[in-house]
Amino acid sequence: MANPSANSDPVTLEDVARRVGVSARTVRRALDGGRVAAWDCTARREEAIRRAAEELGYVYRPNAAARTMTTGRFNSVSLLMSTRAGQGLLIQEMLDGICDELEEWNLHLSLIRLPDRQLTDADSLPKVFREGMTDGLLIDYFNEIPAGMEAAMNSLDIPTVWINSQHPADCAYFADAGAARRAVEEMIKAGHRRILYADFSNPAGQTPRHYTGTERRRGYEQAMTAAGLKPLILQENVPHLNRVAFARDWLCQHRQSLPTAAFCYHISSAISLREGARDAGLRLPDDLQVACFADRIPDLAYAEIPAMVNPWHDLGRAAARLLLAKIAAPGTHPAPVILPFTWVNADRLRPPANARKAARPAHATL
Repeated sequence: MANPSANSDPVTLEDVARRVGVSARTVRRALDGGRVAAWDCTARREEAIRRAAEELGYVYRPNAAARTMTTGRFNSVSLLMSTRAGQGLLIQEMLDGICDELEEWNLHLSLIRLPDRQLTDADSLPKVFREGMTDGLLIDYFNEIPAGMEAAMNSLDIPTVWINSQHPADCAYFADAGAARRAVEEMIKAGHRRILYADFSNPAGQTPRHYTGTERRRGYEQAMTAAGLKPLILQENVPHLNRVAFARDWLCQHRQSLPTAAFCYHISSAISLREGARDAGLRLPDDLQVACFADRIPDLAYAEIPAMVNPWHDLGRAAARLLLAKIAAPGTHPAPVILPFTWVNADRLRPPANARKAARPAHATL
């Protein structure tokens, strides 16, 4: 590409047009990426226009308002979140996945944060939604979705996709039950029979804030029941500072019938359980094998924990791809996209200590 000096006059659209021998309007349409056959311009001429623009160092900045008037698109997708903390989760890998998918289509992403009172009332939704000033919405709101919010979103005339939230259609989320079932099945294959399910985030007997609280426990129970084993549940919403002591006390109280393994709702529960086990005098992983769900691959001190890891980048791309399909086909409601987890550190899953001891060959005596 040419590099005009700082003293050169800026290259204009007309300069490119003169180089190729076409009108400025033809250059604008070619650089906007429209369909050349509709402008009486061959594909070869379009390529000549792009090559001339590159050689001259011309940087084309299309006028968004003008483009929208002719195409009906803003080339913009919005990520919608609540102003209330904890209702969504903006993970870097997920954001990267969204942006990577949109960039392939020359679309950009904007972030919109709204209070719940606006998200639940169609009449109070901002003009940006009601007047279609964005091509579609990715909804990052999955904890305790307020009554009326889904209806308000469905009333919009723009496509919407929910991220990490279960709905009959128009959503992308993870296969939590299947991942939990697979992990527990692997623990059973390793020889474990008394396997604990530990969840220190969701209170027992209440509907969890997020679908994962139900789905992960369900997958665990399915694996245990299918193997003819009795589920063992330790579930309580415990403050973070009290979790290690809570786990230690439970293990001490059940010392006569301790589990040989535990599968945890989240790595935060797994870490607390491991620390509580050490405080209770247990050896890890000899006395207690711990596995869990994790947002990222465990590292440093916890690198040996087998874990089902959320592929957040894949989720971001899948949600953006689903939204683009809806933009291309207005009025459609595609089935959910359900993504599998990544099972890491599986080689760290060990049999119970008594099984390893029994498997050792007997020493010959002289």
